[in-house]
Amino acid sequence: DKKIDVKSGNLKGLIKTHNNEIKTQLDKLDALAIHLSDSVNSLHQTGETLSGATNIPFFVSSVGSAEDFKVNDAILQNVSLIASRLPTEGDGSGSLAQAISDLQYKKTLDGTTDMQYFHSTLTQLGNKIQEADFQEKSQKLVVDQLQNQKDAVTGVSLDEEMTHLVQFQQAYQAAAKIVTTVDDMVNTVLSMR
Repeated sequence: DKKIDVKSGNLKGLIKTHNNEIKTQLDKLDALAIHLSDSVNSLHQTGETLSGATNIPFFVSSVGSAEDFKVNDAILQNVSLIASRLPTEGDGSGSLAQAISDLQYKKTLDGTTDMQYFHSTLTQLGNKIQEADFQEKSQKLVVDQLQNQKDAVTGVSLDEEMTHLVQFQQAYQAAAKIVTTVDDMVNTVLSMR
């Protein structure tokens, strides 16, 4: 029951993305789904099927979000329930189907067609992803540069340390030879007695 105030880091980025960016994109998709469902259903319900049935929605009538957006189950089970003509027209008329098809050219959401709105939403999402990738790579380069500068001042060079180890090893071996030589000389002097 405590509020956590995350000010930076990966967690802050994830929270911001979840609460703002994803919600914005989902809201746009929801608006498109609701608009498309309402506009197609309002036309389709005025139409008549081949058997004379009317007032049949093409999409489920309870679309409240993109998640709910789907074709009416009755139509999925029986495609002859698709209305293609107005009740006053005779067999073979497809005026209603043409009117539904023409919805794709009608400017509605944000002064754009449904397809333009969808493409715009996808383009904005793609741009945000590309921008986030670019910022991540830029930040990584800055962090790497700063780490290199820090290491140059305070870091340990492995090559330099290896050189020192080799020098110490050679000095130890030289000292060991001197001790061995002195020991041999002392033994020789003592044995001369």
